[in-house]
Amino acid sequence: MEQLLSPYLVALFWVSLLMPMGVLLRNKIPFLQNNLVPSSLIAGFMGMILMNFDLIGVPTQSGWAPIEFSTYALLTTLIFTTNYILIGLSSGRSGDGNGMGKEMTRGVIWLSVTFVGSYGILIVTGAGVIWAYNFLSGSTLETATSMNLVSGFTGGPAQALTIAQLWVDNTKNPDVFHLMNISDDVLVMAVSYGAVGFVVAAFVGVPLAKYGLKKGLAQHTDSAKLDREFTGGIMKKDNRDAMGYHTIHPANLDTMSFHFALLGVAFFFTWCICYLMKTVLPNDISALGYGLMFMWGMLIALVMRKLINRAGIEHLLDDHMIHRMNGLCVDFMIITALMSVQWGVLSKYIIPFVITVVLASLLLFLWFWIPSRWLGKSGLERFLMNYAAATGTLASSLLLMRIIDPKGKSMVSAEMGFSQFVLIIPVAPLALFILPTLGVKTDVESVFTIGLFILAACTAVLLLLKKTGYWQGGE
Repeated sequence: MEQLLSPYLVALFWVSLLMPMGVLLRNKIPFLQNNLVPSSLIAGFMGMILMNFDLIGVPTQSGWAPIEFSTYALLTTLIFTTNYILIGLSSGRSGDGNGMGKEMTRGVIWLSVTFVGSYGILIVTGAGVIWAYNFLSGSTLETATSMNLVSGFTGGPAQALTIAQLWVDNTKNPDVFHLMNISDDVLVMAVSYGAVGFVVAAFVGVPLAKYGLKKGLAQHTDSAKLDREFTGGIMKKDNRDAMGYHTIHPANLDTMSFHFALLGVAFFFTWCICYLMKTVLPNDISALGYGLMFMWGMLIALVMRKLINRAGIEHLLDDHMIHRMNGLCVDFMIITALMSVQWGVLSKYIIPFVITVVLASLLLFLWFWIPSRWLGKSGLERFLMNYAAATGTLASSLLLMRIIDPKGKSMVSAEMGFSQFVLIIPVAPLALFILPTLGVKTDVESVFTIGLFILAACTAVLLLLKKTGYWQGGE
C-alpha cells in the first residue's frame, strides 16, 4: 500500500490537515475575526512556513521525505483549471443578460474601465520600482518579475503561477525568440504577489468597508455590526441553511455525483483540446494549449451549459451546488498556492517586493476611490468590488460585499458578473502580450509603454464621461 501514496496525494493530505486548524484559529483569535481573514488564507500561511522548514512531507524507510514546492505548484494549476470550468458551468444561464437597466449598465461600464486602468497602474508601478531599485543599488534582479505583480494582483496566485510557468516553458523552446531574461524566479514571485494580494484585499479592504458603513456610504445597510457567525466563521449548531437542492433522485444517483461527473467530462475534453493544440500548432505557439488550459476549460464548460439549456434539461443543474464546489476549489487553491512559495528566492527581491506592494496598493486605492465618488449611490460598493478584485480575486470582492450588503440587495455583484464578459474584449489581447502567452517575445520596456497608454486612455474615458454627466445619471 505504501507505493499508492503519490506526492500529490500526500500534498492534499497536508492541505486537509491544515484547513481545520485555520478554521479553529479564525474562530478563536479576535484579530483574524475583525479582519475577516479566510481560514484558507490562515492555513495557507501556516503551510508556507512549514514547507520552507522542510516539515511538510512523509516518513519513508530512508527517513523524512519533504514534498517538493513544484508538487504544490502543479496542484495549484490543476485546481485553478477546475475552478474556471465550474465558472463556465455556472455561467450561460438561459436568463443571463436580460433586463439590464441603465443604472446597471453605468455600473458595468465603470467597473470595466477602472479595472482595465488598474492594469496600467500595476505595470507602471512594477516595472518602475524594479528599474529604480536595480539602478540605485547596482543589483541585477530580473526585471521580468515586475510583470508578476500584474497577474498576481489581478488574477491571484494560481493564475499568476500558470502564466509564469508558460514563460519558463517557452524559454526552453528553441523556436521562441527571447527578448526577456526568464528564470525560475518568476514562478516564486508570481505566487508571492498573488498571495500578498489576498492579504491586501483582506487587511485593507475590510477596514475600508467598515469605514464606509460608519460614514453611511453603503446604499443598502446602515449597520456596521457583524454577527458572531460571520466574524467567527462557524455557523450555530441549529443552523439549517441549505447548500443546494436535489436534481437527481437519491435512490438513483447522488446529485453531487452528477455534478462531479459533468466536471469530469469538461476536464476530459479540455485535456484533449490542449493536447491537440500542443501537437498541431507550430512549436512557437504550441504553449497556447496547456499553458491556457484554464481558459479552454471555461469555454468547454460554457458550451456544455448552452447545450444543456438547449436540450431542455437545465433543471438538472443546481447552481448553488456548483457554487459550493467552486468554493471548495478556491479554498484548496489558496492553500496550495501559498505552500509553493519559496522564501529563498523571495528574499532576494524582498525590498523591491515590499515597496511595490505598498505603492501599488496605495495607487489602486486612489485610482478606484476618486472616480467612485462621482457615482453617487453604489459608489462604495463598486469601489470595494474593484479594489478587492484588483488586489485579490473576485472571491475577495464578494467577501467585502457581504460586509456592506449582507442581505444581497445591491446589484453591484451582478454588474461585476457582466463586466467580466465585457473585459474579455480589451483584456484578452492584452493578456497575450503583457501577461503574456508568448511573453519571452516581449521586453519590459514595451510593456511599460503599453501600461502608460492603458492608464492614459482609461483616465481620458473616465473624465470624458464625467464631463458629460454620465456617472450622475438616474435610473
